[in-house]
Amino acid sequence: AVARVYNSLPPEERGRCAVFARNYGQAGAIDFFGARHGLPKAIGKHQNYFLWGPRDYTGECVITVGERETDVRKSFDQVELAATITHPYVLPHENNLPVFICRKPKRPLREIWPDVKCYSC
Repeated sequence: AVARVYNSLPPEERGRCAVFARNYGQAGAIDFFGARHGLPKAIGKHQNYFLWGPRDYTGECVITVGERETDVRKSFDQVELAATITHPYVLPHENNLPVFICRKPKRPLREIWPDVKCYSC
């Protein structure tokens, strides 16, 4: 689902778009499975993914996985629900995960980054 959303972006936007995961399990899955689907390495707010930071992304385009819309709207002016991830074998609290395409950050991603830290997500 994340690869479909990412690959639906125009090529010039795709090269600048980050994939932001809510927790390290989601980020790890994107890193492990994503390369074969053309996804960049994930960034995230959970545990070491937070410590690794936002890489060189500006935030002009961010695909979020598992974030609440109300939280995403605190940082971006344009938020579009692009997909919902469902699967019968996931943990119940990780079913129906929204995938948003976010644009027009209210601040640069490096400034937003300290506010996203979550070690118990």
